[in-house]
Amino acid sequence: MVAYPQYAEIDGKQLKINTDYQVALDCFKAINSDEISDIERPIALIGLLFGEDVEIEDKETAMRIIKQYLQCGKVEEDDNTSINDLDFEYDKDLITSSFLTDYQIDLETTSMHWWKFCSLISGLKDDCILNKVRDLRNYDISEIKDSKTRNKIIRQKQKVAIPVKHTKEEQKEIDEFEAWLGEE
Repeated sequence: MVAYPQYAEIDGKQLKINTDYQVALDCFKAINSDEISDIERPIALIGLLFGEDVEIEDKETAMRIIKQYLQCGKVEEDDNTSINDLDFEYDKDLITSSFLTDYQIDLETTSMHWWKFCSLISGLKDDCILNKVRDLRNYDISEIKDSKTRNKIIRQKQKVAIPVKHTKEEQKEIDEFEAWLGEE
Protein backbone atom coordinates (compact mmCIF):
# COMPACT_ATOMS: atom_id res chain seq x y z
CA MET A 1 0.00 0.00 0.00
CA VAL A 2 1.29 3.44 -0.95
CA ALA A 3 1.86 5.78 1.96
CA TYR A 4 0.27 9.07 1.03
CA PRO A 5 1.53 12.18 2.84
CA GLN A 6 -0.51 13.31 5.82
CA TYR A 7 1.79 16.05 7.15
CA ALA A 8 4.06 18.77 5.80
CA GLU A 9 6.96 20.39 7.63
CA ILE A 10 6.89 24.17 7.38
CA ASP A 11 8.55 26.67 9.71
CA GLY A 12 9.93 23.72 11.70
CA LYS A 13 6.41 22.50 12.49
CA GLN A 14 4.59 19.36 11.37
CA LEU A 15 1.31 20.54 9.91
CA LYS A 16 -1.59 18.17 9.23
CA ILE A 17 -2.69 18.34 5.59
CA ASN A 18 -6.37 18.25 4.77
CA THR A 19 -5.82 15.51 2.18
CA ASP A 20 -9.36 15.06 0.86
CA TYR A 21 -9.49 15.32 -2.92
CA GLN A 22 -12.33 17.88 -2.69
CA VAL A 23 -9.99 20.22 -0.79
CA ALA A 24 -7.33 19.86 -3.51
CA LEU A 25 -9.98 20.66 -6.12
CA ASP A 26 -10.88 23.76 -4.09
CA CYS A 27 -7.18 24.68 -4.14
CA PHE A 28 -7.21 24.58 -7.94
CA LYS A 29 -10.30 26.79 -7.95
CA ALA A 30 -8.44 29.28 -5.73
CA ILE A 31 -5.33 29.10 -7.92
CA ASN A 32 -7.35 29.81 -11.07
CA SER A 33 -9.74 32.36 -9.59
CA ASP A 34 -9.44 35.93 -10.77
CA GLU A 35 -11.49 36.91 -7.69
CA ILE A 36 -8.50 36.17 -5.45
CA SER A 37 -5.49 38.49 -5.59
CA ASP A 38 -1.94 37.20 -5.81
CA ILE A 39 -1.43 38.38 -2.23
CA GLU A 40 -4.50 36.49 -0.97
CA ARG A 41 -3.85 33.30 -2.96
CA PRO A 42 -1.14 31.82 -0.66
CA ILE A 43 -3.28 32.61 2.37
CA ALA A 44 -6.27 30.85 0.77
CA LEU A 45 -4.22 27.77 -0.14
CA ILE A 46 -2.63 27.55 3.31
CA GLY A 47 -6.07 27.91 4.90
CA LEU A 48 -7.56 25.18 2.71
CA LEU A 49 -4.78 22.64 3.20
CA PHE A 50 -3.63 23.35 6.76
CA GLY A 51 -6.49 25.24 8.41
CA GLU A 52 -7.43 28.87 8.64
CA ASP A 53 -5.91 29.29 12.09
CA VAL A 54 -2.41 28.22 10.94
CA GLU A 55 0.12 31.03 10.65
CA ILE A 56 3.11 30.45 8.41
CA GLU A 57 6.09 32.78 8.22
CA ASP A 58 7.87 31.22 5.24
CA LYS A 59 5.14 31.51 2.60
CA GLU A 60 7.59 30.81 -0.24
CA THR A 61 8.49 27.40 1.20
CA ALA A 62 4.82 26.75 1.97
CA MET A 63 3.86 27.47 -1.65
CA ARG A 64 6.61 25.17 -2.94
CA ILE A 65 5.38 22.37 -0.66
CA ILE A 66 1.74 23.01 -1.63
CA LYS A 67 2.62 22.92 -5.34
CA GLN A 68 4.52 19.66 -4.89
CA TYR A 69 1.63 18.18 -2.90
CA LEU A 70 -0.94 19.19 -5.54
CA GLN A 71 1.32 17.61 -8.21
CA CYS A 72 1.29 14.36 -6.20
CA GLY A 73 4.94 14.68 -5.23
CA LYS A 74 6.20 15.29 -8.73
CA VAL A 75 8.52 18.21 -9.16
CA GLU A 76 7.72 19.50 -12.63
CA GLU A 77 9.13 22.47 -14.41
CA ASP A 78 6.57 24.86 -15.82
CA ASP A 79 5.98 23.42 -19.27
CA ASN A 80 3.52 25.24 -21.46
CA THR A 81 4.01 22.82 -24.35
CA SER A 82 1.74 20.14 -22.90
CA ILE A 83 -1.87 19.91 -23.98
CA ASN A 84 -4.35 20.53 -21.22
CA ASP A 85 -6.81 17.70 -21.77
CA LEU A 86 -8.41 17.66 -18.32
CA ASP A 87 -10.06 20.38 -16.27
CA PHE A 88 -11.27 19.13 -12.89
CA GLU A 89 -14.11 21.64 -12.70
CA TYR A 90 -15.26 21.49 -16.31
CA ASP A 91 -14.94 17.69 -16.49
CA LYS A 92 -16.52 17.04 -13.09
CA ASP A 93 -19.48 15.08 -14.50
CA LEU A 94 -17.22 12.99 -16.75
CA ILE A 95 -14.93 12.20 -13.83
CA THR A 96 -17.86 11.29 -11.59
CA SER A 97 -19.40 9.05 -14.24
CA SER A 98 -16.09 7.34 -15.04
CA PHE A 99 -15.35 6.63 -11.35
CA LEU A 100 -18.81 5.17 -10.90
CA THR A 101 -18.53 3.01 -14.03
CA ASP A 102 -14.94 1.79 -13.59
CA TYR A 103 -14.60 1.64 -9.79
CA GLN A 104 -18.19 1.75 -8.50
CA ILE A 105 -17.10 4.77 -6.44
CA ASP A 106 -19.65 7.54 -6.01
CA LEU A 107 -17.48 10.64 -5.70
CA GLU A 108 -20.36 12.64 -4.30
CA THR A 109 -20.46 10.47 -1.18
CA THR A 110 -16.80 9.46 -0.90
CA SER A 111 -13.74 10.95 0.73
CA MET A 112 -10.29 9.96 -0.44
CA HIS A 113 -6.73 11.23 -0.41
CA TRP A 114 -5.89 13.59 -3.26
CA TRP A 115 -3.01 11.37 -4.44
CA LYS A 116 -5.28 8.31 -4.53
CA PHE A 117 -7.85 10.28 -6.53
CA CYS A 118 -5.18 11.23 -9.08
CA SER A 119 -3.89 7.66 -9.18
CA LEU A 120 -7.39 6.39 -9.89
CA ILE A 121 -7.84 8.94 -12.69
CA SER A 122 -4.64 7.59 -14.24
CA GLY A 123 -5.99 4.05 -13.97
CA LEU A 124 -9.37 4.63 -15.59
CA LYS A 125 -10.11 2.28 -18.48
CA ASP A 126 -9.36 3.54 -21.97
CA ASP A 127 -13.00 3.22 -22.97
CA CYS A 128 -14.44 5.26 -20.07
CA ILE A 129 -16.19 8.46 -21.08
CA LEU A 130 -13.50 10.71 -19.55
CA ASN A 131 -10.67 9.04 -21.47
CA LYS A 132 -12.67 9.02 -24.69
CA VAL A 133 -13.12 12.79 -24.37
CA ARG A 134 -9.45 13.29 -23.47
CA ASP A 135 -8.42 11.20 -26.49
CA LEU A 136 -10.62 13.32 -28.74
CA ARG A 137 -9.15 16.54 -27.30
CA ASN A 138 -5.65 15.24 -28.11
CA TYR A 139 -6.52 13.78 -31.52
CA ASP A 140 -4.14 14.99 -34.24
CA ILE A 141 -6.29 15.95 -37.21
CA SER A 142 -3.29 16.80 -39.40
CA GLU A 143 -3.08 13.17 -40.52
CA ILE A 144 -6.65 13.08 -41.83
CA LYS A 145 -6.72 13.51 -45.60
CA ASP A 146 -10.48 13.33 -46.17
CA SER A 147 -11.90 16.82 -45.61
CA LYS A 148 -15.36 15.54 -44.63
CA THR A 149 -13.91 13.31 -41.90
CA ARG A 150 -11.52 16.07 -40.77
CA ASN A 151 -14.38 18.59 -40.47
CA LYS A 152 -16.47 16.07 -38.53
CA ILE A 153 -13.65 15.51 -36.03
CA ILE A 154 -12.99 19.24 -35.76
CA ARG A 155 -16.66 19.78 -34.81
CA GLN A 156 -16.46 16.95 -32.25
CA LYS A 157 -13.27 18.43 -30.77
CA GLN A 158 -14.98 21.82 -30.49
CA LYS A 159 -17.93 20.26 -28.62
CA VAL A 160 -15.66 18.76 -25.94
CA ALA A 161 -13.00 21.48 -25.83
CA ILE A 162 -12.20 22.97 -22.44
CA PRO A 163 -13.35 26.60 -22.47
CA VAL A 164 -10.57 29.14 -22.49
CA LYS A 165 -10.48 31.10 -19.25
CA HIS A 166 -9.76 34.81 -19.52
CA THR A 167 -8.78 37.25 -16.81
CA LYS A 168 -11.17 40.11 -16.18
CA GLU A 169 -8.87 42.43 -18.12
CA GLU A 170 -8.64 40.04 -21.09
CA GLN A 171 -12.41 39.56 -21.13
CA LYS A 172 -12.93 43.34 -21.03
CA GLU A 173 -10.61 43.75 -24.03
CA ILE A 174 -12.42 40.95 -25.91
CA ASP A 175 -15.81 42.50 -25.15
CA GLU A 176 -14.60 45.95 -26.28
CA PHE A 177 -13.18 44.49 -29.50
CA GLU A 178 -16.37 42.58 -30.25
CA ALA A 179 -18.42 45.73 -29.54
CA TRP A 180 -16.18 47.66 -31.91
CA LEU A 181 -16.69 45.00 -34.61
CA GLY A 182 -20.45 45.27 -34.13
CA GLU A 183 -20.39 49.03 -34.75
CA GLU A 184 -19.11 48.70 -38.30
